[in-house]
Amino acid sequence: MANDIDFGAMVQQMRDAGVRILTDKSELELSEAYVILGSRSSVRYLQGEADGINGYVVLCAEDEVDMNRLCSALDKPYYDTDDEKRPYKVPFEVEELQKVINILKMNSLNVASVERSVNKTDIRLTAEKHTRARIPKKSAEERGPMKWVVSANAGFDTIRAFGEMRTLDWKQYNCKFKVDDIVYIYFGLPDQKIRLKCKVVKADLPHTEIDDRKYIIGIEDYELEYEYEPFYETTMQLTVLAEFVESDLFGFGALAEHGVKGTIRSPRTITGKVLEYIDSIDVPENIKNNFEE
Repeated sequence: MANDIDFGAMVQQMRDAGVRILTDKSELELSEAYVILGSRSSVRYLQGEADGINGYVVLCAEDEVDMNRLCSALDKPYYDTDDEKRPYKVPFEVEELQKVINILKMNSLNVASVERSVNKTDIRLTAEKHTRARIPKKSAEERGPMKWVVSANAGFDTIRAFGEMRTLDWKQYNCKFKVDDIVYIYFGLPDQKIRLKCKVVKADLPHTEIDDRKYIIGIEDYELEYEYEPFYETTMQLTVLAEFVESDLFGFGALAEHGVKGTIRSPRTITGKVLEYIDSIDVPENIKNNFEE
């Protein structure tokens, strides 16, 4: 595998092309250097791996979207790890970097957005770019709420929990959720449908605040007697707005037909044709239970 470009230069090329870099460790020794992208996929140099990988690799840790697209477009296999077969590793050559960039940018979580607070330290303008008119950064009020789709936890009775408590803590990952953003909750097998519409009422919390243990599927009664302990990870709070009718309009087949790519697991923003479709079915006649006051 050709390695005629240093890792730092490759990362900078990705950054200049608009790929969102969350963590940049490209200054480390090549065997340890890596960057983490917006979807929690990462790019590393893996030399002499047991699975035969020898060069640049995209680790698809949180979202299979990147893995599926990379494997298809590059005609490459992916390699499992011993950790529940995640993350998936997709190798590529330096000569394929532009193609990799184009594929990664198809995932909205990987795209650096002026409206979604690109870190100032990540914007390294050249003298030529300094002469260009800068796009003013919009405030939260100016840009308005964004819409997202997230996946429900199969081990948690989400419908009953929202029906009884109305507001729940939700893992935020590294996504830039904001108060008043709209979040649609997708349920996997056997439903494979969007079933709930929620609104973000708190964001960027350092830990959970709501005790919802009793909705964990399979929990024993005696386990509810223990004192509640917060889970320390970036968290937001969602208030349920509506439960939709159980229609194929909200099913994965219809969503895929209108632009949703790959399995819905990690949070993703809703834009373009997908947004147009969601807006067209998010209407009063498709609401089973309306929780808005």
